[in-house]
Amino acid sequence: MPIDVLKASQLSDAQWNGWGALQASVPAYCSPYFDPRFTRAVAAERDDVEVAVISEGSETIGYFPFQRGPGRNGKPVGGRLSDFHGVISRPGARIDLDAMLRSCGLSGIAFDHLITQHQPAACSSWPTAPSRWIDLSGGFAAYRADRHAKTDETRKLERKTRKLEREVGPVEFEWHSEDERAWEVLHRWKSEQYKATGFTDVFSYPWTLRLLRRLANERTPEFGGVLSTLRANGEIVAVHYGLQCRHVLHSWFPAYDRVLGKYSPGLIQIYRLCMAMPERGVTRFDFGKGDEEYKVNLSTHADYVSEGFVDRRPLARLARKAWSETRTWVKSSRWLRSAAEIPLRILRPLRERRAFE
Repeated sequence: MPIDVLKASQLSDAQWNGWGALQASVPAYCSPYFDPRFTRAVAAERDDVEVAVISEGSETIGYFPFQRGPGRNGKPVGGRLSDFHGVISRPGARIDLDAMLRSCGLSGIAFDHLITQHQPAACSSWPTAPSRWIDLSGGFAAYRADRHAKTDETRKLERKTRKLEREVGPVEFEWHSEDERAWEVLHRWKSEQYKATGFTDVFSYPWTLRLLRRLANERTPEFGGVLSTLRANGEIVAVHYGLQCRHVLHSWFPAYDRVLGKYSPGLIQIYRLCMAMPERGVTRFDFGKGDEEYKVNLSTHADYVSEGFVDRRPLARLARKAWSETRTWVKSSRWLRSAAEIPLRILRPLRERRAFE
């Protein structure tokens, strides 16, 4: 199994095109994070992005993009910004994971959004989690009828929209905004949210902001960043940054004006996005991993992703396994979970920071 490991900047046009054709032909890889243009955009902002090109005879059967970290460890391209990852390979391809990592010069790689249908047997995986999505292939009217029959959430959003219009002013939705103000409020509202929840501020790293701008500036009808806005009485009340790949839009950075929280402007915007998607050829709206109430109520389907690691070093593999089992044990105990909250709050920023640097 010949494997060529190249800096992303060294891939030929033929290799980029071959990756794109493979990704487009396999439904499991429909996410924009598997599109070579995502890796190419990240590589334009970072110098640690590499790609393993996997062959069988004279034919390329797969691509494995990764970022090279310290201690011969790897991570998915984009780190914590990547909501789906794995090896992009031809269906039925048998890939020797140990040989691939050895060729890449990696001892191991950690993951937190690995699509489970492509999880190699050598993985030590923690419990899987649902990654929910909306199917709009039948059009918005069919989706609306389905949700009305199964939940009261969409009716509530329609009532809140009317209330917002009565009490604040006319509501306007824009699929993609070029307004600099939209970038400003997205940055401010998300940074405030990260600070309030104790998570690392993604936007405090200049390369992440440059990446979002690059993806939006280089967008085409079938790939790129989509910055949507919802306005009431002319003022932005919600903003949503998503990543599109052909018929898929992935929700990446949603934000809204907390002062107007009683109207749920962020959810109204998601509903308006659903209304606008079918006419643009977008039939799948990915929410990503999580069991937030709105994801459960608005989604129609769920795929599953797993968190874990692959490590070629036996002792490191045992240590990682022990850590994952201990973490699961602590989470299952109310008393232990409460006792661990303080040290976990201290360690979380360090772990998060390492994922973005």
